[in-house]
This record gives sequence, C-alpha cells and structure tokens, in this order.
Amino acid sequence: PLSFAVTNRGVFFHDGEQIRCLALKRGEPLWQSEPVLLDEVIPTSNTPTLVPYADVVLFIGGKDHGDYRGASGHYVSQNLRTFSAVSADTGKILWKRTAHEGVPRIKRHTKSTHANSTPVVDSRHVVVLFPSEGLFCYDHQGELLWRQDLGVLGSGWFFDPTYEWGFASSPIIHGGRVIVQADIYEGSFLAAWDLETGDQAWRTARD
Repeated sequence: PLSFAVTNRGVFFHDGEQIRCLALKRGEPLWQSEPVLLDEVIPTSNTPTLVPYADVVLFIGGKDHGDYRGASGHYVSQNLRTFSAVSADTGKILWKRTAHEGVPRIKRHTKSTHANSTPVVDSRHVVVLFPSEGLFCYDHQGELLWRQDLGVLGSGWFFDPTYEWGFASSPIIHGGRVIVQADIYEGSFLAAWDLETGDQAWRTARD
C-alpha cells in the first residue's frame, strides 16, 4: 500500500486506486472507497497520506501531469492539491476540497509529491501544509477557516540547490497554535500561528 493507518475501526490503506478498510482482528475486507477508480474523485500522486480521526479518514493527495525535466529526477508540472474526508464506516466520500490548482513554485523528485506533509487534527480543526501553496486550516465539515502563504519552501540536496526533492515537514498543534518547522535552502524558520484566527504568533529564524 502507498499509505496506511490503524484505529479501533479497522486498518485503512491506499492501494494506488482506492482506499480500503480491513477488519482489525481478522483482516477481512470491510469496504473499498467509491468509485473503484479513486482518481476520478480523489486525484492522487505518488504518496497519498491517510489520517484517521473519529468516524472519518482524512485523505491528502493530488494529481500531477506534465513536464518531467532532467536527469536529476525533477518534475515540474501543472498540479492539483486536494483534501478529502471518507467515512470510516462505509468508505463513502463525504467531501472533497481543492486547496490549489496550478503550476507549483518548487520542483519535486519523481518519487516524491507536492503533498508530502501529514495533516494534523484536533477536535475542531484540520491543518494541511502544501509547501508552495501555504498553510490551510479547515473545520471537520471541510470549510476553509483560514490560509497563510509561507513563501517558497524549497528543500533538497544541501550541496546543490537545483536538486529539489520536495518539502516534507509536517505541522503540529499545541496550546492553541499551529507550529511549523521549515528547514529550507534560504530563510529556515520555526513559526507558530493562532489556531483560531491564523494570525502569526511568533517566528524564529534557524541557522
């Protein structure tokens, strides 16, 4: 599987075409997401991420198309960044949101994606980080609460900045704030935003 997660409701995994759920004790199939071709409803790139919470499975992914460039394995493409919720009991897609559609401001490795970061969830919020599109905060019904542009978060080989592999640091929630560590080529930082408003609380540069 490309991604999997486990709760007391079952074992959830993405097999490249759809999300499936297996019973936790015996492993028998319980459901698979609809439709069979997941790409029709939830476009996905190489490494989608599943995050179970309560009675839903949150899914971050996207679809890249076009323009492989260079022997170094970089991929610059028109892309779609999506975020969805699937019922943990039935596999039914509850909602889908498109965070961004367009050409990204950074490159990625062919085995990477522009949606590497894992979403973070609390009882009211879902926070998603896309490296060149920004930090997004949704509620559990998929309504966008706020968004912050973090600039270009380019990362890769230290000795050659043209080798961009893709940003992968994930946000965390603590004390009513969203905290992001960004170790990038230039301007690395650690910063926090108010979870309710999206206002930046503080930012500290990293050497």
